[in-house]
Amino acid sequence: MKSNWILGIGDGHDSGAALVDENGHLAFAVSEERLTRTKRQAGFPYQSVAMALEERLSRGGRLEAVAVAERSGRAPFRLLDSWYRKTAASRGPLGSGARFAAAWSRGVTRYAEGASERASRRILERRLRDLGLGHVPFALVDHHDCHAWGAAAGAEDALVVTMDAFGDGVSGGIYRFERGGTPHPRLRRCRRVPAPHGAAIVYGAITQFLGFDEGDEGKVVARAASGDPDRLRSHFEACLGLRDGLPWLSAPDAIHILTGALENEPEDDVAAALQAHTERIVLGVLSQALRDFGGQQLRLAGGLFANVALNREVARLATDAGVEDVFVFPAMGDSGLCAGAALAARVARGGRLSGLTDARIGPLAWDESAPLPMRVPPLPIACDDESVRGALVSGEVVARCTRRMEFGPRALGSRSLLFRAHDPSIGRVLNEHLGRDQRMPFGPVIPVEEAPRLLKGWSDAVAPMTRYMTIALPASDALIRCAPAAVHADGTTRAQVLRTSDDPVLHQMLHDMPEKLLINTSLNLHGEPIACSLEEAARSAAGAGAALLWVG
Repeated sequence: MKSNWILGIGDGHDSGAALVDENGHLAFAVSEERLTRTKRQAGFPYQSVAMALEERLSRGGRLEAVAVAERSGRAPFRLLDSWYRKTAASRGPLGSGARFAAAWSRGVTRYAEGASERASRRILERRLRDLGLGHVPFALVDHHDCHAWGAAAGAEDALVVTMDAFGDGVSGGIYRFERGGTPHPRLRRCRRVPAPHGAAIVYGAITQFLGFDEGDEGKVVARAASGDPDRLRSHFEACLGLRDGLPWLSAPDAIHILTGALENEPEDDVAAALQAHTERIVLGVLSQALRDFGGQQLRLAGGLFANVALNREVARLATDAGVEDVFVFPAMGDSGLCAGAALAARVARGGRLSGLTDARIGPLAWDESAPLPMRVPPLPIACDDESVRGALVSGEVVARCTRRMEFGPRALGSRSLLFRAHDPSIGRVLNEHLGRDQRMPFGPVIPVEEAPRLLKGWSDAVAPMTRYMTIALPASDALIRCAPAAVHADGTTRAQVLRTSDDPVLHQMLHDMPEKLLINTSLNLHGEPIACSLEEAARSAAGAGAALLWVG
């Protein structure tokens, strides 16, 4: 049976393309960076669009519509796409380019929203015509609406919250998602956080202040575990507070004042204070939103919710308030906008909406119709589980490249480096090979049967988050004893909890290990996107010092 597809496109930084089928199911998605090999690739995702159309439409079916994320403020970047595609991601909100882009977005949204949207529409219509898609109906979708639709898909009755730096002149949104007993859901905007008042802007600015780039916020979270969260607390409270239940900067130059006050302060204390204050602000927003709008479930998206420590506190608040479960969209940052745009367009056209059942919806590692090579230089390929099991038990690092690639920033077993967690020295050596910061924590992959024994706070409410590695939970004493390499400095662990249906082969391999778990880290060298093809996987695996490439 032929399907009717909707193509979703994100053409900012972290651009990509996605396809949603006629049942509202997210069937394919890929970030442009995985194909161009440029981290956080910007601009129109030509390769992703071509791959999406080739992967699905070549098998039959009809392209019903195209949806592009972001309505206003992006016309100049779309017009100058050939230049924009060559630009690197900004270092953070303190940079002149980022400040200009943010101010432009706010100004256009406030004073010339209609004109900006019309300009974007004309530019994109020409671009789609050049790709042979000029006959297909086309829509623009608000940035935070895209985040919200991605997070809400699969829910029944949910409070949906989005938080990032800015998009369409907004830094966040609070939505109410309801199905109402019908297959056609409703997403209602309740409140918006006007840019630049989001907590994500402050977090990004301090990330840059500490010497890291945009996208390196995880390094700040790691440092926060070793700092004093109270010593510098007053500086952050003076910068960002709550106004009517929403984040609000105290003054136009509040971030500049904050960074000036933090000069020469210990980095770990800065990181700890930032993390603690961000948690206070976000929990304050959510507490008010739950009181005002309710919701049996909580759904989250936007770059701020890549913060696994924050997500733990959010889950604790939500479950204490009686929320049934909490879910963060796996591609929570702007890489997920393409998926949200396609889902929004499906509902707008009177269609159904289904939840994400598996993040492995990206490109294939190799042509499945062709014979699998038994060696991809410079590594041997292992198809039999026995040789893989032997290498892992003996303390070797094994690279795994199989099935479709994961969508989002987390490697979930399809593009992963795996090793036993009993000996922390294995991780230290691996980090040296990869060129990664030694303080960046590793996360384990655990079979669901072992989760209650190894994770404190494990419950059905957080299960959707552990499936996609979007939360850090306290490690049990048993986990600390048997797998110290899996435990962070603050006693937590960012675990992937694997069900049999997720990956039967890897699930069985976990049970075969003495610790009943493995360390799972992404298959890429420092500064590179996660490997996509079999050849890229072999190169990254060799650079990491892996013993073999497992394709089983």
